[in-house]
Amino acid sequence: MNKTKNWQEVFFDFNIDDITISKKETACIYYMMLGMTAKQISRKLHQSFRTIEGYIVNIKMKLNCNDRVEIITKVLKNKFPVERFFGELNEVLECKFNG
Repeated sequence: MNKTKNWQEVFFDFNIDDITISKKETACIYYMMLGMTAKQISRKLHQSFRTIEGYIVNIKMKLNCNDRVEIITKVLKNKFPVERFFGELNEVLECKFNG
């Protein structure tokens, strides 16, 4: 049987220039990279919309960024491990395009 992993099993803390991005913030960044809104991320992570907005604000403050584009640019320049989450990406894309 193919069991879907819980997001806590997929994501991990990520460090950029001695700044720690938490597991939850890493998950938010990943889903932002897929183009998801805070509302969509909240459904995916089973968190409230306001909680996800709070994570995004924390990320902006930690990384000194003004918007999502800056966040994504900064984490990619700092080797954000996108390939680590590839299986999760496939799962998201299958749901998005097949149902």
